Amino acid sequence: MVISEVIQKWKRKKFQWGISDCWAFSMDAAECLTGQAMVSPANLRAKTEKELSDSFHGPELRELFRKLFSESGLSKSDGPNQQGSIGIISINRTTPALSVWDGGALWMISSKGLREIDKMLVEEWWEAST
Repeated sequence: MVISEVIQKWKRKKFQWGISDCWAFSMDAAECLTGQAMVSPANLRAKTEKELSDSFHGPELRELFRKLFSESGLSKSDGPNQQGSIGIISINRTTPALSVWDGGALWMISSKGLREIDKMLVEEWWEAST
């Protein structure tokens, strides 16, 4: 599977915390690039951002993303260097969310479904090591 197929697959999904949320979307993209299974949120069954964070003993969600990215073999980078780069963005300047760069557009899943967003929203970029 290539990253464009991941994007197409996710366009058909409905957002659900812990099942089809920004973490699952981003890890699906990273798995597509590396061929390795990434940390799955499926066992969390979180219904809200707070529940997701509480599942990891209360760390702030942004730190949780960084920790899990590192454990999944992703590396921080200066920008979207390849298809499948993952970006940490802020929603409403406080809530972190994850997005995927497909080489031409930045995608994020939310309660509004999968949508293209401005890549200038990205605060940190992470790359899958291939």
